[in-house]
Amino acid sequence: MKQNEVINIYILLIVCIPVSAQECLPDSTGSYKYYVWLNQAEVSNQFKVNDLMGLINNSYLANPNDLIFLQHTIQDAYKSFPTAQSEILKRTITVKSQNDGLEIMLGKLNDIISFVEIVCYAEPFLLYDPYVPNDYSLTGANHEKSHLELINATQAWGITKGDPNVLIGIIDSGIREDHEDLEDKIELLLDNHDNQTHGTFVAGCAAADTDNNKGIASIGFNSGIVFSSIMTHNVALQVAQLPNVKVINLSWHDGTCTYYHTINAIYEEIRNIHDVLVVAGAGNNPDHCGENGYLYPAVYESVISVTSVGHLHDIGYIDPDEGAFNWKDVHERYIGDICSTHHHNDKVNIAAPGYDVYSTGNSGPSHYFSSSGTSFAAPIVAGTAALVFAANPKLSANKQTHGTKHKKTIQNLQMILLLV
Repeated sequence: MKQNEVINIYILLIVCIPVSAQECLPDSTGSYKYYVWLNQAEVSNQFKVNDLMGLINNSYLANPNDLIFLQHTIQDAYKSFPTAQSEILKRTITVKSQNDGLEIMLGKLNDIISFVEIVCYAEPFLLYDPYVPNDYSLTGANHEKSHLELINATQAWGITKGDPNVLIGIIDSGIREDHEDLEDKIELLLDNHDNQTHGTFVAGCAAADTDNNKGIASIGFNSGIVFSSIMTHNVALQVAQLPNVKVINLSWHDGTCTYYHTINAIYEEIRNIHDVLVVAGAGNNPDHCGENGYLYPAVYESVISVTSVGHLHDIGYIDPDEGAFNWKDVHERYIGDICSTHHHNDKVNIAAPGYDVYSTGNSGPSHYFSSSGTSFAAPIVAGTAALVFAANPKLSANKQTHGTKHKKTIQNLQMILLLV
């Protein structure tokens, strides 16, 4: 079974750097940490505070006042690196204290201790500067960018803006080819039906032209699009075999509530042989397909199933007209109304903004509007996955754990974006 993981998409790369002793900060409990190298050959993995105090009591350099002070100020002591094999690390212990000058007092006891250093806790800083494109919010309206703010898109773009050679296969109803935010993003158009509203909107969520001073920004930024309006499993397989396609988005279900071993084999091949990540909307009506709400292809084991959360308002906000709705990171669109919640069954893997998302429309080449659905949460995940693949081309869609469903390349899509 799929793991029931509902993970919001936060893309952060946070690193701490050493700072000088006078700048050291305590940890969240108010304690300071010290690395202490003992003179003895090795330290037991069961080393505790009493063991350290026993060594200090036997030190001929410890005076009575120091002993009393240390006995009251040392909170914890333990072997720092139980699996280490080097001589230094095998005799290194960690000492915790609310005193920030312990290294001076312990450093005097050089008959039992060879080295002491304080471990500095500094405020984390971002290794990169967030990047805000010129179309992030052209009108200044919050709804244009709030879904991107929830997933920390500007921080991700500070690391990578994607790659036009990393393609997102979008299989949907149709796409408006001349839309100002899509015309330069379509690398390959395989087929295009007249019913273009849904597909145009989905494409904008995944990879609308970003930083072009028009319309909207999209998480996929520079990612390219391959589009087909023939919504079948076989077309998904064919698109997966096209060069540079790394992600496929399916914002539809196949009209059945039935598991087919043969169709499952298609998505297994897409993942395991063609190394392409498939993302699909979990569904909007919680009663659809009976009690478990299993819509296909989202629930197949090789497909990332995406449900929706809100992104527009802080928790607790009451709109004068709509009431309590679209709270950030909350599954219900209208708070307290379970019927306004998109599918959240045990096959769902991840959540993304899916209520009142703003994207590209089909009523004109510069048309935009808001809509709701896991159809639009899914391409936000797909666009994020393309961004991750651009940042680290070595990542694979077919990584598996103990023969079960893969541990999603996009997972940390809380995703931590790994630049390795």
